[in-house]
Amino acid sequence: MQSVVPLFALAVGLAAQAGDHVIVAVHGNPVATSLFDVDLASGSVQAIGRFGLDGFPPLAITVDQVNRDVVVALQTPASTSVLVRLRLAGATVVQSASLGDVPGTASALTQALDGRFVTTTDAGVYTTERNGSVARRVATLAQVSAIETFGLATTQAVVAQSGSTTTDPQVRWIDLVSGRTIAGPWVYAGYTPRGITGVADLPTGAARQVLSHDDGTIAISVNFALPVPLPLVPVLPPGATAAMHVRGLEGIVLGGSAHPFLKSFQALGGTQWTMLAGPLPGDPVDFAFRPTSVAATVSFGGSCNRMLLAQATAGGDPRLGNSSYGLQLTFAAPSSLAVLALGASDQRFVGVRLPLALPGGCLALAGGDLVVPTTTSGLGDATITLGIPSSAALVGAIAYAQWLQPAAGGLDSSNAGAIWIDM
Repeated sequence: MQSVVPLFALAVGLAAQAGDHVIVAVHGNPVATSLFDVDLASGSVQAIGRFGLDGFPPLAITVDQVNRDVVVALQTPASTSVLVRLRLAGATVVQSASLGDVPGTASALTQALDGRFVTTTDAGVYTTERNGSVARRVATLAQVSAIETFGLATTQAVVAQSGSTTTDPQVRWIDLVSGRTIAGPWVYAGYTPRGITGVADLPTGAARQVLSHDDGTIAISVNFALPVPLPLVPVLPPGATAAMHVRGLEGIVLGGSAHPFLKSFQALGGTQWTMLAGPLPGDPVDFAFRPTSVAATVSFGGSCNRMLLAQATAGGDPRLGNSSYGLQLTFAAPSSLAVLALGASDQRFVGVRLPLALPGGCLALAGGDLVVPTTTSGLGDATITLGIPSSAALVGAIAYAQWLQPAAGGLDSSNAGAIWIDM
């Protein structure tokens, strides 16, 4: 066990985010793209400041589950979709960076595959590395209009294909690594409405998918059978269900200019809409849940070989005043040198954009402002304790860590961890 390391010196302070907030992308108020933070509990709406590429119209939005940055897809004049990462401090955009273009017009944006961004267009499904890359098309599918993934570590997704006036809509499960169809497609022959604006898999014993449509309705499919509309009142106009995301059995829905409100419904047995916030200005396009700032160690990126980083089992969460919090290493070379790289950034390492190729081909995923050496046990394990003081200024702060170990031909690397410090 190593001595306590002053982690607080590396943590980057970010505004702590209360629970039950979403961020909404709106077209046309007062520029092509405006962002708003919405408290779903109180209905309060706060405008977010401008950013460099907000003259391009919005297409889709998500929130990076590693560092809580906002990522928005914007329509470019070249008929591509550019992904832009935005770092917020309160209602101000303090940093923005382009992550690269995706061919075509984005219909949805989410995150999977150890943190990569997943974008859908009318030509298929694309992935982009967390800190930017050339978009890679992983599945060639026509008119993908909606997608749901299942957390940072997932390699699967449920996708909906819809929008053609002559082709029946359909749903299928795909592998995000190979692009192959795992199950389906389930074609809804003769089904109307044609356009599916959102799809989600419900956490129930039987397979149940909830679908939002461009005509303002919601439907449920059981075991991938023909969807049955929910009898929700009041009846909403076309365009009132432009985007949908589900948390548990509750669906949250955003309407466009025809009904610019955030509202919710119960997926099982729901009979009415509950209005949450609005009207929003302009033409709302998409929204994303903002993760609550909690004390946690969020794993991201992949292990190069077998080495794994995790929160030390006995040390507890990274809470203020927890002197026992630590990070453990498993599956490393036994009785050998290993180092824990700690940094204030998951974006840059000494000015170079991450991920950074290490000697031997593995990747550095975290800034190495501080490198702490240790020796692994005979089983290839190690633990380093990190000190977290009782400073209110650290609430919401994040530091980043990754294990490295000398190996034949270079350095081996583990997955990385974002250390979310909270009360």
